[in-house]
Parts: sequence; structure tokens; C-alpha cells
Amino acid sequence: MPLVLKMTALYIALNAAIMVALAANVIRMRYRTRTRFGDSSNPEMLRAIRAHGNNTEYVPIALILLFLVHRLGGGLPLIHAIGLSLTVGRLLHGIGFLARAHETPTSHSYLTMAGMILTFFAIFVGILGCLQLIVAAPA
Repeated sequence: MPLVLKMTALYIALNAAIMVALAANVIRMRYRTRTRFGDSSNPEMLRAIRAHGNNTEYVPIALILLFLVHRLGGGLPLIHAIGLSLTVGRLLHGIGFLARAHETPTSHSYLTMAGMILTFFAIFVGILGCLQLIVAAPA
């Protein structure tokens, strides 16, 4: 099995694990706060839901781009640029977002901001990588 495929699969698996961890956190918070549906205006419940939701909003397109770059023949440096920045970005964002329990809704976390910057970087590199590989491909 080629290393580039193994690395692609590794980043997909790691991001799936992050998604499951954030979903498990929502379930844990539902039990803790006794919230069956929605957030019951509980800030902790809302934070858990939004951490998972934010991850769900950004990760699928990044992983699709990662997979397409792999299928189009992108090399390890490109796979790592997308996969590593996405994975580290999502970890930082999740940690920063969930650790803000004592902050106001308008305060910012440097971890959360760094996580979003890395996530957008991964998506942007994935877009450019796909376009470059499409243009460079023989007809």
C-alpha cells in the first residue's frame, strides 16, 4: 500500500475520531445537564453543541479535498499540508472552544482562532492543490 494512501487514511481516521469525541461530549453534557433536546438555554450545553457543529461544518469539505488531492496524484507534502493543518487546527479549535467555559460569549480564545486559521489554510491548500493537479493532468 502506498505511503500517500496510508497518510490520507490516517488524517481521515484522526478527524473522524475528533468528530466522535465531540459528539460524545455532547452526549455527556446532555446527561450532565439533563437536556433532552436543544440546549435549554444552558451555556455549557450550547458550547458542546456548537463545538461539534462547527467541526461538522468544516471537516467534511476538507476531507473531500484531501481525498481528491490523493486521487489526483498529489504527493506527500501536499497531503501533509492539508491533513496535518486540518487535524491540528481542529484539535486546537475544539480544545479552545470547550475550554472557554468561564469566558464571555464575545471573548476570543487564541487556540480557537489558531484552529480556524489552520482549518481555513487546509481548505485553501486543498482547493489550490485540486486545481493545480487538474490543470497539470494530461488530457
